[in-house]
Amino acid sequence: MTVATTPAPARPKARRQRRPATPAQILSVVAIAAVAATIAAATSDASPTGQPALDAAWRAALVVACTVAGARARRWSLVVAAGIVTIGAADWWSIAGLAALATTFGLAWDQRRSRIVGSIAGALIGVTALHLGWPTATFATAVVAAVAVGVVCASAYRTSSRRVRRRVRIAAYVTAALMVLGMVCAAAFGLTQRSTVQQAIDEAMSAADAVGASSTEASTEGFASARTKLDQVVAAAERPWMLFARAVPVLGANVGSVRDSAAAGADLAGAAERLSAQVDYERLQLPGGGIDLAVLRSFAAPVADAEATLAQAERTLADASSPWVLAPVAERLTDLHDRVKAAHGDATTARLAVEAAPGILGADGARRYLLMLGNPAEARDLGGHLGNWAEITTDGGRIDVVRVGTPYELFGPTGPDRPFLAETDGYPRSLLEMNPTRFPQNWGGTPDLPTVARLAAQLYPQTAGGGPLDGVIYADPTAFAAALSITGPTTVPGTTTTIDASNAAEYLERGQYAEFDQESKGDQAVTELVRHVLDQLLEGPLPSPAAVATAFGPAVDGGHLKFVTLHDTDRPLLNRLGVDGAVQVEDGADLLAVISRNANPSKIDSYLERTIDDRVSWNPDTGEVRSQVVVTLTNTAPAEGLAPVVGLPPPGGSPGTNRTELAVLTPLRTTGASIDGVRAPIGTRTDLPGLLRHTVSLDLAPGQSRTVVFDLSGHLDPGDYRLRWVGQALANPDQARLTIHSSGAPFLGGVEAG
Repeated sequence: MTVATTPAPARPKARRQRRPATPAQILSVVAIAAVAATIAAATSDASPTGQPALDAAWRAALVVACTVAGARARRWSLVVAAGIVTIGAADWWSIAGLAALATTFGLAWDQRRSRIVGSIAGALIGVTALHLGWPTATFATAVVAAVAVGVVCASAYRTSSRRVRRRVRIAAYVTAALMVLGMVCAAAFGLTQRSTVQQAIDEAMSAADAVGASSTEASTEGFASARTKLDQVVAAAERPWMLFARAVPVLGANVGSVRDSAAAGADLAGAAERLSAQVDYERLQLPGGGIDLAVLRSFAAPVADAEATLAQAERTLADASSPWVLAPVAERLTDLHDRVKAAHGDATTARLAVEAAPGILGADGARRYLLMLGNPAEARDLGGHLGNWAEITTDGGRIDVVRVGTPYELFGPTGPDRPFLAETDGYPRSLLEMNPTRFPQNWGGTPDLPTVARLAAQLYPQTAGGGPLDGVIYADPTAFAAALSITGPTTVPGTTTTIDASNAAEYLERGQYAEFDQESKGDQAVTELVRHVLDQLLEGPLPSPAAVATAFGPAVDGGHLKFVTLHDTDRPLLNRLGVDGAVQVEDGADLLAVISRNANPSKIDSYLERTIDDRVSWNPDTGEVRSQVVVTLTNTAPAEGLAPVVGLPPPGGSPGTNRTELAVLTPLRTTGASIDGVRAPIGTRTDLPGLLRHTVSLDLAPGQSRTVVFDLSGHLDPGDYRLRWVGQALANPDQARLTIHSSGAPFLGGVEAG
């Protein structure tokens, strides 16, 4: 007999529960969590709220949660989490990740469970998760950390008892509620303060610009109004209930950034307000010209206060930067930070000016300066040959033009009164070969203005009426045009020609030679013109610092205006202003100067155009560098119709031909040179300290372009490639390009080749 049976239904698989933890285990886990939380709070820079205390609390809470979860989590989850943080760990923190990985592998290998060992693994995972550097130290690392910690916590939740899971849910609900409350507070702050914040940041930027420009016309009342509005924004952000908003990750960082921006803006507005009230640049003017040094010295305290305030504001804004800040806020923050940084630099320059200017202006005794007016229509290393000169003295703030003259009024090439150089050490041979003791127009035969100043200091006192020099100013027609933007248009003596800032450079470089049939008449007219404009500039109403910067800033940037003194106390200011004209190469760095010299002589260089292409191959691992400097020269002069002094043909050449010596200054040796693809003879010699001078000679017929290639090589410091470009201020600006190819490590930012 067969009996039919029905199989019993399968029972659901019971979830495996762990036995309750013993008191010793609980104490051990608590101790491990406390140590890990302390390490995380002290070593990690993770700042989701932007508030140091709150961020430390969040870091500690994350590690505590990961430690406690590790005591309950399954072994596979610990292995996965440890692997994730080990891959993403930054620097030596990967050791902590490896330790967590080894610990979890040990548990899996022995097929045993241990709350204490699991909590150690969880603590290591949590601490490492706060020190990730891959893929990038922004939201990406936060996501990686969240995944790793989430795997551990999810596993621990699944293995916990109903009572524990209920407590976890309650804690999660409370945390979520507090975050919602923070969001509500932040929304209320945004709705009530949005327009004020917008106005506050805009006015803060205006205040920064005003401080940077040292504007004396800015309204003190307007600055006070801006400061009041900004203080209101700060006060609103610091109300007690805003603590809920500032405690929420990401949201808190954005609220904090707005608060810090407003606070920095308030400080800026306050500094601008004080500066506007205490610094009145109109009081600097002495009757009849010059600067009141007592008034200038009185500016020291408010300028120093503005510099200190801007420095603190710059630090505040830098600290407010965070990867958690949303793009619109971050852009405004970056814009304000850039403006504050620029204003801080201007304030530092103003402080140095207040400190050094009295000495430059003769506070400690009269000073004498030689103004060299170069004309790049006939090129020299410094820019142009010495066309005119002026002796300027300062004494107690008074500035006087003693005399203005032409080169041969200093001395002539055949006269018996030629000066001599008692010391020739320290002068480049290429300068001495231009015979500056015979031809004063060649005093600019080196691009280094301090060297020119030392030369002039030896020679000028030996000239008729000359005396000891305290410094040298170099200016060319572009700088002269900048002066006319302050003094206004003027008429060239002996003509009906009116020149202003727009046409003065072209007139001095070309027009004067077409207007005067005799060179001596042109020299006399230009000498009178220079004297007239200098008198107007130095004796007229004192322009504001902003007007001076606007007028002469481009000329300084282009090398058309330079100034160096022989007093060490003046160097920090002149160097910071970028006017000292010093050509120096740092040890282990590169430098390139492309220099044209008129070899005829004639005034044909006003038609010379240059294109420079420097192609560098750089191995940052060894420091080996190869450079190919390609210079294309074009003579745009017409073959006919040029004034005799302009189109004067060189020996063996046709009218309008430009005979040029082209050189490069560099620390690299040359392996050869070519002109239009044909190997060319090249002369090499030492020049300024640490630099070699490689020179070729060539002729350019009217309308002709020719290409010169210098092949250079050498070894510089490995690691970083640093190049200083030294421009030559010619009549026509260079078109220059630098291309760097790395044969070793990639460039900063990950670019494989330039």
